[in-house]
Amino acid sequence: MEDNIICGALDFSWGEAAFAMMQGEKLLVRKNHLFSGHDASRLPEWIAESAAKAGGVDRIQDWTIGAGPGSFSGLRIASAYVMGLAYGKENVRVRGISTAAAMALTAFPDKQDQPEEVLVLFDGKRSEIIGYGLTLQGSDYVQNGYKEVFRNGEELRAAAENRAICALEKDSAALAPFEANICYIPSIHADALIRLMPGDFSSPPTALEYLRAAVFVPPKTPRQIL
Repeated sequence: MEDNIICGALDFSWGEAAFAMMQGEKLLVRKNHLFSGHDASRLPEWIAESAAKAGGVDRIQDWTIGAGPGSFSGLRIASAYVMGLAYGKENVRVRGISTAAAMALTAFPDKQDQPEEVLVLFDGKRSEIIGYGLTLQGSDYVQNGYKEVFRNGEELRAAAENRAICALEKDSAALAPFEANICYIPSIHADALIRLMPGDFSSPPTALEYLRAAVFVPPKTPRQIL
């Protein structure tokens, strides 16, 4: 990261929004806020308030959004909001970075003791736990293509044999029956998004990964009136 560039990050992959601002390696702002229900109407106001101590959102030149996995609505809101802020500004760049990678970096920040392989878990509902595999490359956690749905503890423990596991505390109740050794984090640190793959803007903010794909329901044949 360039020392004179102000970087901002926003993750809204679930009901809690995570926002951060950095200049070089200096952390200027790190804020998290749990929004009630499905109402995110105060998100722009909250970000503006959070950014005020660092000079405001207009100072941000490099934006990173959490690209998921996460909820459809939250990811779309974050992406649309940041792209709106950047619209028409030639000096502002926007990218997407894996939310799972930010969770791994939040859970294992110590560079001297970072696990090489991490399994990030999410509550997929319906008694399903979804796991995403990450590999440490240099100082970055990168998704390695491993994705699995676990329905019992035996499956999960077998997959985690050579991996560290992390998850959000909000999912602890769903994960408890799986009886696995999990590093829980209370929140995502948005500055982890900034620290991952610095300077790499090859991943667009529209390449989002939703936690559960929409279910396709075939159309019904219209009822005929005889």
